[in-house]
Amino acid sequence: MISVPRVYKVYKVLPVYKVLQVLEAQKAYKVLRVLQAQKAYKVILVPQVNKVYKVHKVLQVLLENKVYKVYKVYKVYKVYKVYKV
Repeated sequence: MISVPRVYKVYKVLPVYKVLQVLEAQKAYKVLRVLQAQKAYKVILVPQVNKVYKVHKVLQVLLENKVYKVYKVYKVYKVYKVYKV
């Protein structure tokens, strides 16, 4: 499937075109597919919309020990919710 670093374990996998909602400390994360010429994906931190991350880069959102990473698998972007072992 995909090689995940040994220090991480895959906790949850979601396609990027779906909405990823993580409710912790009243913070909601949404993954939105932006229809552009290059099919750019953006991950928006709600409600702080001013923080925008590009999905083709490694997205690291640190909530305590939780880390979110974005991988490209067979031309399909997927979001992996991983945590340090």
